[in-house]
Formats: sequence, structure tokens, C-alpha cells
Amino acid sequence: MDVAIADATGTGVLVLWNPEMLDGFVLGDGIHASGLRRNSRSAGREYSAGSHAVIEKANVRYPPLFTEVSALQPDTTISVSGTVYDIRSAREFTTRKGAQSWVRNAEFRDESGTIHLVLWGG
Repeated sequence: MDVAIADATGTGVLVLWNPEMLDGFVLGDGIHASGLRRNSRSAGREYSAGSHAVIEKANVRYPPLFTEVSALQPDTTISVSGTVYDIRSAREFTTRKGAQSWVRNAEFRDESGTIHLVLWGG
């Protein structure tokens, strides 16, 4: 399970190998996490919570830091705020491993510009 996380410096992804670690949590809960591993192969900020990780509720809240479309840089994890104004039909395809999956294209815009989105899986 992948979870979007944020702190005072920006956003990232927390990969949970045991989703039950978040039992009792609701969207927007603050957390304190220890024992995480940083994924150095990831282009953005990605952490894994394995068997030694501890995740507890904390009394913290970080509003998302939004990046304008015009300021986007390659290989970063960001949050954007704007409008998805065009969504194309999903297309089914077969992965290299022989599994069925989906891809869908969309257009997103904010006050500073427009980007093309490619949405995989699902």
C-alpha cells in the first residue's frame, strides 16, 4: 500500500508492506514514524515501512505544499492543485510479465500552465 505523506519540507510516499500498520488511522491523521528505510532508487522521497517500523498517531498537521505547474522539475515528488479538464478512455494492455493492466491519459492545469498526465494501473 502506498500512502502520501507530508512534512514541513514537502511531500513523499510511504510504502507499507503491512497495511494493517494503519488500522485505526483516518485520512488527515498526523503520524510519527520510526524505523523507515529511504528508497535511494526512487526519484522522489519514498520510504518503506518494514517489520521494524513503528507508526503512531501524533498531534501534527502539515498543509500540503503545492507546486505550480510552471515550476515542475523532472524526477520529483510534488503536490499540485488545479483542474483535470480532459480525461481520455482507459486502455487495457499486457505488461512485460504478462499481467493485464490499464493506462489512461489526462490533461491538468493550474493558473501557471498545463501538463499531460499518464495514469497507470487500477
